Amino acid sequence: MPEKPIFIFTDESAKATPDHELSKIVFNNTHKVVGNTSQWRDASPENKARYDTLKQLARLNGRLAMETKHERDVANYGAKERPRLTAAELIARANVSREECNRLYRQDSQGSESNLQKLAESNPARYQLVRTAQQSYRDDDTLLVPKSNVQRSPIEPKLAARLNLPQGYMASGDEFLAMATLASELDTVGKGGA
Repeated sequence: MPEKPIFIFTDESAKATPDHELSKIVFNNTHKVVGNTSQWRDASPENKARYDTLKQLARLNGRLAMETKHERDVANYGAKERPRLTAAELIARANVSREECNRLYRQDSQGSESNLQKLAESNPARYQLVRTAQQSYRDDDTLLVPKSNVQRSPIEPKLAARLNLPQGYMASGDEFLAMATLASELDTVGKGGA
C-alpha cells in the first residue's frame, strides 16, 4: 500500500490551501494530517466558519454523510440540556471559591502546609466540600446556556457572586427561589443566626 502524503496542518498551511483541496485533505483521508484540526477550528469564529464550509464541501462531494444521527436528533428534538447544579454543589460553591479550589488542587502535595491530603486527614467534611465545589467548577462553560424549553433568565449578579456562579448563569423560577433561599440561609448562619 503506498504511503500517504503528509500534510502539516497549521494556521498558515490552512490559509494557503484552497477550500476544495483542504476539504479533501481533512475529510477524505487522502493525507496523513499532522496537527490538530479541532484546535484550529476552535481558535476563532473565522476558522469555525471555514471548517463548516469545508465540512459542507465534503458532504456535497460525497466524502461525508449528509448529517449525523446526533445532528438529526438535535434538529428534531433540540440539544440535550446540560446537568444543572445540585443543592450540594450550590452550598459547596457558596463556601469554597474557585481560587481556593485551584490553590488546593494545583499545589504540590509534598511539603505544603495546606494541601488536599492534609485537608482530608485533618478535616474530612471540609475536604468533601472542596471536592464537590471543584467538580462543579469544572463545568462552568456548560452552565451558561441551557438548551431546553424551560423558561430561564439570568440570575442577579449579586446572587451569582454570593454562590460563586458564573455571571450570566440562567435559572428557572424554582431554581432562582431555591438559590435565593440558600443564599439567605448562608448569610443568616454567617451572621451568627439560627
